[in-house]
Amino acid sequence: MSYRSPQDIAKYRRRRTFTALLAIFLLAFSYIGVSKFWAAVQDRISASDKVVPSNPISSTPTVKHTAEEVPACTDEETAVAVVLDANTNEFDLKSNILIHATITNTSSHKCLRDIGSKSNEIAVFDSNNKQVWSSDTCPVKQEINLAELQPGDIARITLTWGGNSDPSKCGKTANHVPAGEYTIVASNGKAKSEPLPIIFSTTTPTN
Repeated sequence: MSYRSPQDIAKYRRRRTFTALLAIFLLAFSYIGVSKFWAAVQDRISASDKVVPSNPISSTPTVKHTAEEVPACTDEETAVAVVLDANTNEFDLKSNILIHATITNTSSHKCLRDIGSKSNEIAVFDSNNKQVWSSDTCPVKQEINLAELQPGDIARITLTWGGNSDPSKCGKTANHVPAGEYTIVASNGKAKSEPLPIIFSTTTPTN
């Protein structure tokens, strides 16, 4: 039987203790690694079971313009006419003439038309086709008034003309045009009416 000194016995014990600790450490490391690996496999399996839509729904709401856009009435789709309030086209030099300008949507669809004073004009011409008066020369506001007109709808503009020929005066104090034959033309934009003939006479006409 070999003799071991106390120093050898101490070294032997330290080696066994170190070996045991190393074995415990390796066993614990292996267990943790296997656990993480198995958890990763389970996560992958769970993820493959989830249904992901091919077109994810956005959280931002989609704005839909429900209001129908109405196009503008073109000049070709607009008919303008002149109508007198009186049942005659002959007047004396003291008469005021009530003039109506009608604006009609002749298209097959509804559309927008500016019927404000900025787009309208009523003009008077003498027998030589010379303009003697225009509503644009009077101090009126240049306003825009967009009207939605259905097919066949008629907008009406009314104006009273006292027969004056002075562009700076729109009242009765202005000079009256001489007796004779005249025509009235109304326009809305570039759409114009047919000329409407009128007569100013020195005598009071009989109806």
